[in-house]
Amino acid sequence: MEKSFIFNSVNGDRKYKAEDFVNYFRKLVTNGVFPNIASNLQVIADDTDMTVRLKAGAAWIDGRMYENTDDLILPIDVADGVLNRIDRIVIQLSYVDREIKAKVKKGIFASTPSAPSLQRDADIYELGIADISVNKGITSIDQSIVTDLRLNNNFCGIVNSLLQADTTEIFEQYQAWFNNTSQAHEEEFQTWFDSVKGQLSGDIAGNLSNQITALQQQVDEHSAEDASLTQKGHVQLSSSVTSESELLAATPKAVKTAMDRADAAFTSASNGKNQLETTIIGKKGTVSKVGEVATFNELNTGILSIPDGIRIKSVQKGNTSISAGSLSVNIPITTVDIAKSFVLVSTQTTNDNINEHKVMGNLSTATNLLLQRNANSSIVYITWQVIEFEGNVRVQSGQSQIGSSSTGTSANIDVVNQAKTFLVFSYKTNSGWSTSSSVQGYFNSNSNVAFSVYQSGTTTQIYWYVIEFL
Repeated sequence: MEKSFIFNSVNGDRKYKAEDFVNYFRKLVTNGVFPNIASNLQVIADDTDMTVRLKAGAAWIDGRMYENTDDLILPIDVADGVLNRIDRIVIQLSYVDREIKAKVKKGIFASTPSAPSLQRDADIYELGIADISVNKGITSIDQSIVTDLRLNNNFCGIVNSLLQADTTEIFEQYQAWFNNTSQAHEEEFQTWFDSVKGQLSGDIAGNLSNQITALQQQVDEHSAEDASLTQKGHVQLSSSVTSESELLAATPKAVKTAMDRADAAFTSASNGKNQLETTIIGKKGTVSKVGEVATFNELNTGILSIPDGIRIKSVQKGNTSISAGSLSVNIPITTVDIAKSFVLVSTQTTNDNINEHKVMGNLSTATNLLLQRNANSSIVYITWQVIEFEGNVRVQSGQSQIGSSSTGTSANIDVVNQAKTFLVFSYKTNSGWSTSSSVQGYFNSNSNVAFSVYQSGTTTQIYWYVIEFL
């Protein structure tokens, strides 16, 4: 089935459901959390009790928007005294309840537990935000047992537009570094503790004095050394983010500046905003932006500004005839949209009488062309065409009659822009060649069409089409 979206409604003929907009947005924006603020929907431990805070932020799930405007307190069930478990914080879309909420999915108690699986089916779709390791016997949550899942595309990921940035590898690299660093520090502490255990027995004062003397000697030696690529030593701090020096050390300010620039570049590239803007402009749309990179709202407005084209969808045509003794013929055609189609008719005959060869054509149904005349003493040969448009075109049609005692008639139509509208008509008449059988058609106003003959005396039936390019 063919679908198109979005068009203005005319007399209520274009009505859209939420699922139409959802289907539209899911083609443009991928699932995940928005990345513009690092703490967007971050899970923070309170350290004093069994609760965590979900920071303010927004997420996008299957074409739908979720927003948390303030810190949201989420309670974690008490720990077991013997077994461990892993709880998972999720952003849950419920198709049944028609809502998106933050939830705590409680894990199963085990000596080596696993986090609950994400539910993604016809009823529920979940994004994994963080895992909480609820170890046996704990009475409060601290940040060390919170595992952030936002950058992992398998669980959540970052919202993107058209282009999907895979942050899973970044997340896994960070997690591996964290685990390795934690293990190294634990080993370093154990080595130090083993080295000082002997100093805490026997002549404690003497042992400590010797240690202090040795340390002072090391400090004095170190004070005279400048750092280089081959040895440790003193360095000068620098806030430059463009220096290539190997003798200076970066300050936190320099690191923050570099990270801010990298984050801005990553966000711009991964979201594909610049590519989408180029596409919109290439489609004759307009993107009005305040900053250097367009926002999602600015890009959405740009998409809506892309003009719809006006195209001929189909032209059906053929040759036929109405034989002597017959007044009409029906021509089966392929289904057309009558609100976007009109008829052209031309004729030829051996009879001089105009009532023999003036043929009126109209679409009696979406699959039938009806051709009629008012006299049948001879055969008439007909060439017909049915033209169907697609896009922003409106076709109004109707039948009017000029009576034998009149020289004209008119018909009301919906208001049109005459600068983008034209009139096509065909007719049949009771008269032979006379001044009462030639019909002129024109616009009386932007809401009325008129037809006239030079003088009265015969009845003429007219079928007309008003074609407007919107």
